[in-house]
Amino acid sequence: MTLNKRITRTFMEHKGFYIGMFLLIFMSTALFLAFNTSMTSIKKSVEQNRLDCRMEDADFTYSRLLDADEIRSFEQAYDLDIQESIYKDMYLAEGATLRIRPVYDEINLYSVYEGRALAKRGDILVDRFFLDAQNLRIGDTVTLADKEFTVCGVVAYPDYIATIKSAGQLVISGKDFGIAVVSGSDYRSFTAAERMNYSVKFASGNEDAFRFALADAGTVVNWTDAENNIRISGFDGEIDALIVMSSVAPLFILLVSCLIMAVIMGRMLRKEYAYIGTLSALGYKKKELLAHYLLLPCVISLMGSLCGLIGGYFLTEPMEGISKVEYGVPAVTLFFPARTLLAAIFLPLLLMVLAAAFSVLRALKINTAILLKASAGKQKTGFLTRLIPHRAGPFRLRFICKEMLTSIPRSLLMMLGVCMASLFILSGFIINGSVKNVMETGMKDVYKYKYQYTLNVPQTGASQIDVPDEAETFMLAAFDYETAEKTYGVTIMGIHKSTEYVTLTDLDGNAAASGKTIVSESVARRLMISPGDTITLRNRSDRKNYYVRIDAVADVNIGENIFMDINQLNMMMSYPEGTYIGIYSNKALDLDKSMLLNTTTDKEIQSALEKFVETFRIFLYILSLVAAVIGVIVIYTVTTLLISENSKNISMLQVMGYKKTEISGLLLRANTFLVWAGFLLAIPVSQQIMKVFFAELTSNMYFAFDALLSVTDIAFGLAFILCIYYLTLFFARKKAYAIRLSDSLKSRE
Repeated sequence: MTLNKRITRTFMEHKGFYIGMFLLIFMSTALFLAFNTSMTSIKKSVEQNRLDCRMEDADFTYSRLLDADEIRSFEQAYDLDIQESIYKDMYLAEGATLRIRPVYDEINLYSVYEGRALAKRGDILVDRFFLDAQNLRIGDTVTLADKEFTVCGVVAYPDYIATIKSAGQLVISGKDFGIAVVSGSDYRSFTAAERMNYSVKFASGNEDAFRFALADAGTVVNWTDAENNIRISGFDGEIDALIVMSSVAPLFILLVSCLIMAVIMGRMLRKEYAYIGTLSALGYKKKELLAHYLLLPCVISLMGSLCGLIGGYFLTEPMEGISKVEYGVPAVTLFFPARTLLAAIFLPLLLMVLAAAFSVLRALKINTAILLKASAGKQKTGFLTRLIPHRAGPFRLRFICKEMLTSIPRSLLMMLGVCMASLFILSGFIINGSVKNVMETGMKDVYKYKYQYTLNVPQTGASQIDVPDEAETFMLAAFDYETAEKTYGVTIMGIHKSTEYVTLTDLDGNAAASGKTIVSESVARRLMISPGDTITLRNRSDRKNYYVRIDAVADVNIGENIFMDINQLNMMMSYPEGTYIGIYSNKALDLDKSMLLNTTTDKEIQSALEKFVETFRIFLYILSLVAAVIGVIVIYTVTTLLISENSKNISMLQVMGYKKTEISGLLLRANTFLVWAGFLLAIPVSQQIMKVFFAELTSNMYFAFDALLSVTDIAFGLAFILCIYYLTLFFARKKAYAIRLSDSLKSRE
């Protein structure tokens, strides 16, 4: 219609506002598509790979070898598949351990992440973390047992999505451990000691019956369900939490955009009351006027969404790479569901239209005769503004208070916009600080050993190896804690009363009493148990129930451990006195490697901690960038609105002799209090949001994250926001300088 010819002029008059809206919608749409698509694609690819490669339901080690007839008998009796999952650990000159598997044909089949499958003797596939850490490339050769192998590709296993040597390892480190697959003939050529566990795939719900039969026929040394296997389940909890956040964070940005749209449209329409009244008097219907004023927000929203889709498409692959940095996922096929694409286009449009329509309909409800009055769009003095004394107090203070209270929506926009930007930057600091705290309190402050040796089988009686006087033994026993909804795996660690290698403190920081049964905080939170509770644990080996009374909670934020005196644990399990399965030492021990399940050093732990924290810093950088963009757009929009509404006052101040620098300082800094208020509001809000996020993140992991913000983090966050604020004001002051003395006369009514 003819009326819409003024759309271009309207856009040019308020181009800063509309460009800011475009950028916010673009950013929210791009982030939503990139994050959500990459996360859901990774999850779907992993789930499909688990089906295609027949991931195990559980694995166990047994006190003796099962012969082929026994395996066949179990499979027929309990409708399941059992596979002898054999492997050999090769110790490389660089200090790394490479776990070699032959090609399995029933359970935990390998898939090719990159390159090609095994085709001939001398081919080898390695995991991508080992490939990168050892500076290898596809086509390179690697020497194992004096024989050269050609790296033909990168392997992914469904049961090693977290490519760690043992459950006690914190993070993936290709410098220390890798997994590989070779042909059967190449595997048999290695002379290293062969190790084996049994992988099980159930066809029906008969796990308990099978486990009781196993316990009757021998001793189950260790049993691990897939849902309690950190190599498998750690990924599930983390990816679900990230999928939720990938939807929530862009939605927050959209809500800020809607708030800006509602406030700015309301202020713009107030100036056009007489124009709207004239159009109504000329015969334009309300729906025509509504369509006219909604046209530009619709165009901006659609352009932002469509450009966001394009940007998100190109961001999806980099985001997918960042999201899988911790896990050895299979090759990912990116899915772009129609539902996600439609939501990315029409959700911003819907929210923008609703926000703009709210302001337009408020104006159209006013009687035409009132709209035609010259004073119709004039800002009325509110109750709070009238409370400000006219002469008492400094002029600067009275002016700032008047500007904050004259337009409550504008002030709320500034405060909430700054709060939203602060939420992103503080959330990044919380993630970084909380992860670092968990690593330090969960490992460095608790375990004081330099070497930890875990043996394949418990050492009893005459079969025990010689343990030096300065070393110390420990015992482990694996249990299940069963609820109506889920079964949780826990480990009781038997330590000596006078141990020098494990330091436990309670939640108040006091030394925990020796000889007591103490649960780590990570277990207490997940299982919701407290001191004084008696819990029922089912042993994974003999399937018997044991009743354990909890005496205290230790300030240990990582791991599935319950700490108990080693003699008490051996007595409870009816083991011979002095039985142990591991050794702590501050010196390297010369032990037969064939007897070792794994070896952990303090340097490996430190390296893992640093890598783990460094991984999460990527998210800190991303969140900082988002916070900066939101902060600049909101502050610039509100500041230009403030200048526009005060053009007459600025001109009058010039007439009164105020210099431009004084006027800009007086006017532009009127929102400083709101910036501080928005930042302070973001502190408790960000902590509460991150508590919910951490709870979802660790739903399948034994981590006790606290939403921690140090004084240093808060200071850096405030400095970041204030830098954005003053930098934006520096560029916005040009609009104040552009107002001339004559404007005060032109604006007289």
